[in-house]
Amino acid sequence: MVMLMARQLQAQYHDILVETDLQTTPGQPVPPIIDGYRPDIYAYNGVNNFYLIGEAKTRTGLNLEHTYIQISSFACYLEAKHQGTFVLGICGEKADSAKTLLRFLRKKLSLTKTILRVFDGCDYWELDKTDGVQWHLS
Repeated sequence: MVMLMARQLQAQYHDILVETDLQTTPGQPVPPIIDGYRPDIYAYNGVNNFYLIGEAKTRTGLNLEHTYIQISSFACYLEAKHQGTFVLGICGEKADSAKTLLRFLRKKLSLTKTILRVFDGCDYWELDKTDGVQWHLS
């Protein structure tokens, strides 16, 4: 899931540098540790000050308190950057649960600048920034 997300994000955002926590060669850069957690994907464009963090979760991993704290840390980091996107990757039928989690997280943390997306293994869904309720294919 991590490598699939990384390839698709690189194709979608041509001008970003993408780092994953899955090194394919020794010494390859890995994402930075953010508030004690290393994301699966960290992408950025220093010229545009654009940041993207991606995190892939299993069906059982989505409901863990650790996951909620980790995702909250990443979202707050991006919110402080003023131009970021967080992508939560999860397979199939758990995508709706991931959308609900991010929708409530947006409200709880008062996220206004960070774009929230869910990748279900096929499509990317983006939470509407206006009302924070509807999800749109992106």
